[in-house]
Amino acid sequence: MVISGKGGVGKSTLTVNLALAAIQAGQLAGIVDTDPQGSTTAWKRVRAAETPLVVTIAPSELAGVLKTARSRSYSSVWVDSAPRSTVALTESARTSDFALIPILPSPADVLTAYESAGIAKAADVPFAFVLNSVPAGRSQEAVDSRTVLAKLGHVFPTEIHDRLLYRRTFGAGLAVVETTDLLNKPARDEIAALFTEIWSRVNG
Repeated sequence: MVISGKGGVGKSTLTVNLALAAIQAGQLAGIVDTDPQGSTTAWKRVRAAETPLVVTIAPSELAGVLKTARSRSYSSVWVDSAPRSTVALTESARTSDFALIPILPSPADVLTAYESAGIAKAADVPFAFVLNSVPAGRSQEAVDSRTVLAKLGHVFPTEIHDRLLYRRTFGAGLAVVETTDLLNKPARDEIAALFTEIWSRVNG
């Protein structure tokens, strides 16, 4: 599950890209959209490919949907959760195996990590942070953010960078891992690396 107590951190983009990375790794993977904004649902609407399956539900229905997915041998289900709803987020997180918390590398956004980590802890679900939309080059903000986040929980080594490609592919119903241009390889590599880190931590 991708969670955040704050909107605008790239939850939906991460959700679809990680789901497609899972599929490319040979998994049967699906997506559940519990965010009222419906960004992931909109992504699926313009997508030409049939996979992955995207189910749009209320947070209260998540446990039942995940149970059904397990019975149908899904290897992973990636949940795009609703922001700014601590009660709903906590209840949703309780049904999940892992919570990924994306954080933008800025002091204001890092402050929200305390709330998001608190939600995961209240739900008693393992969690980790990922720095998202990191500026190109060496970013002192990213270094400082990583230092603070490490005091709250695990921070994945892989950082997801601020690339126009993410916005373009999302708007076209695609994921960066589906692109083939050599110039897009850094984006493909960082999503694949993050997926591997998540999968290793969940199953380690």
